[in-house]
Amino acid sequence: MTAGRHGAAGPAIAQAAAAVAVVGYDGSLPGPVVRRVLESSELVVGVARHLDGIGVPEHVRRVLLGEDNRLAYARLTAHLGDPTSGPAVVVTAGDPGFFGVLRDLRESGFEVVGYPAPGPVAATLGRLGLPWDDAVVVCVSDDRSLQRAANTARAHPKVAIVAAPEFPPHRVAAALRGAQRAFIVAQHLGESDERIEKLSPAEAAARSVWGAADAILVLDEERLSPDSPHDPRWGSGWVSAWAGPSAGWAVPDNAFVARGPQVLPAEVRALILARLAPRLGAMVWEVAAGAGALAVECARLGAAVIAVDRDPDACERISLNAVMHGVDVEVVSGPAPAALATLPRPDAVFVGTERADIVRACATTGARTVVTAVTALDRLPAIRQALRIGDRRVDGVQLQASRLAPRPGDALRLAPAAPVFVLWGELG
Repeated sequence: MTAGRHGAAGPAIAQAAAAVAVVGYDGSLPGPVVRRVLESSELVVGVARHLDGIGVPEHVRRVLLGEDNRLAYARLTAHLGDPTSGPAVVVTAGDPGFFGVLRDLRESGFEVVGYPAPGPVAATLGRLGLPWDDAVVVCVSDDRSLQRAANTARAHPKVAIVAAPEFPPHRVAAALRGAQRAFIVAQHLGESDERIEKLSPAEAAARSVWGAADAILVLDEERLSPDSPHDPRWGSGWVSAWAGPSAGWAVPDNAFVARGPQVLPAEVRALILARLAPRLGAMVWEVAAGAGALAVECARLGAAVIAVDRDPDACERISLNAVMHGVDVEVVSGPAPAALATLPRPDAVFVGTERADIVRACATTGARTVVTAVTALDRLPAIRQALRIGDRRVDGVQLQASRLAPRPGDALRLAPAAPVFVLWGELG
């Protein structure tokens, strides 16, 4: 009956003054406090497997949840709205306050008392001997959240997914096509038929019949290895999940391995990052990526990133820069726009070339924002026209920064950089 495991809480529950106890079940027998709650109740709601496992007393009336929960919710509403009725209990899996029914009941006006058990994410990672304070946990309840979950799993080494029943493991795995990850499915945790299975995303996607999944883990095992270089973003010890980049953004130009003027100045990258808005759950492309500086910067800010370049040497440099900065960037070697045809749909794109046909191809992807940098003034009209695809709002700015440079005698001078036009097209 949690949002992640059993779908949304169904129709809005009518406001009532009665309180409901929400008990988490993890396959173990309840302790004395929960036992007293169950014995004093008049109505218990839950799936049959949980009610049988937790040991609901015989005198308590059961309301079973199934594929259509509307009748069960109506009976719970009627019971809680009757001042002569006794206590009601909802039994759910794991922790009802973690992507669970507790929030739904509170938002419907009920007073709630929770008795959580260890949730499926903690239980699954615990079975594998892994800490979970550094895991990124996402809930899948619709197609948009499925894509965000897949993007998050591409970007981060330890991601746990709690999914509604209409998103079984093969649908989640299909959204991860091409990702080099371990895909772990946990079912019936704490029960006699508990099963934890490790596959590749391709193997999981090929299996069309699955039982209910308690949790799905997507792991980059190389970055979880004790032998891997320490990345201060993970396991920092002061905050759970992802703590954000270990330093700022628009890092110094010399922080990348590049050939010639492949890296845009930090001042220009800062504006481009502001327009791209990379974040957790987003997919960003850098096309004609060169050294991949924008790709690395976007990955450091939490986004899933794909860098595309036709030059194999440039692709090697992109991979090297990603490793140097401790991020995961998927590198695609091939010419644009042909190489873009099979890539996952982006939320934002940076185009590192002044070719209008490539800008136009990126604008047709449906990305929220497409950004490019131009140095040749005569190419602005064609690129602006290409950015208008899809009725985008097109805007831009010329940037020319002058950096402080030393002179003899502890003096300073201003060293102007070449001007750059940054253009962007945004959907309304």
